[in-house]
Amino acid sequence: GIARNHGANAWRRSASRARGKDLLEADATRALSGPEGSLIADEWVREALDLLPPREREVIACLEVLDLDVATTASVLEMTAVAVRVARHRALRRLRTHLAETAT
Repeated sequence: GIARNHGANAWRRSASRARGKDLLEADATRALSGPEGSLIADEWVREALDLLPPREREVIACLEVLDLDVATTASVLEMTAVAVRVARHRALRRLRTHLAETAT
């Protein structure tokens, strides 16, 4: 029951992150080589995160950068776990949209 679902969620989350990380690394090394490339990539990430509302930016920073879980993030940001998941979903949707617009 619950343990199996929790394990399946953890496996999907780690597989999704690994797949996303591989795509980002491949894209970054292909497009940007040398030390200036990493500076440009860092700048792009900052600009993309600046597009997000402050609350969504904080949620992404806690979950994706600091690698906190939803419960800890909710506690730190004084939000409910549901609100954290909704903010993460909205932030990632905004970032995907921005990425699609800049790619064309």
